[in-house]
Amino acid sequence: MINSELKRLQKIENRVYEIARENGLLFGDIEFDIVPKEKMFEIMAYGMPGQISNWKYGRDYEKTRTIYEKMGTGLPYEVVVHTNPSRAYLMKDNTIAVQSLILSHVVGHVAFFTMNQNFIEADSDIASRLSIASQRFEEYERTYGIDIVEKTIDAGHSIMLHSNPWLKEETEDDKLKRIFEKMKKRKHDKTNTEYS
Repeated sequence: MINSELKRLQKIENRVYEIARENGLLFGDIEFDIVPKEKMFEIMAYGMPGQISNWKYGRDYEKTRTIYEKMGTGLPYEVVVHTNPSRAYLMKDNTIAVQSLILSHVVGHVAFFTMNQNFIEADSDIASRLSIASQRFEEYERTYGIDIVEKTIDAGHSIMLHSNPWLKEETEDDKLKRIFEKMKKRKHDKTNTEYS
């Protein structure tokens, strides 16, 4: 992107923020990076900066790169990472019109992170925690050997999509209160025409 396009995008970004706030969206700071496709392959494979070392990420990188090179697909216009501040990686090859739409889309992602019940307990400082974990796993490799550590990581990866570490158990009282509120809301939402 040339400087004039970047300046134009900054103006659009500011206007997107205004409109989002006017419509009641809550969101924190967002850092935008415009990256080439090679960097996007890496982001797609590793997911988060500071990730632990594992063969899976190299495999995913090559898979994404191959699909893109052979079919011309497989890369998103953007990737948004839930950190503090949030990070948004935008494809360098996007046109100015696409980048403009993506700015709004990114604000929607970040507002979702901020306002959604499931993200309230999520750790937005995950990048620094991953960096510390990566150093710890390097120490494990030196102590126990790469094979043992790799088997442990593979076991963790096999169940990672089947759990939610931030989900808190709902107490029976909380559950009853939630159900009661939902029933009360439904009762008040019904119109008189329904009973005519």
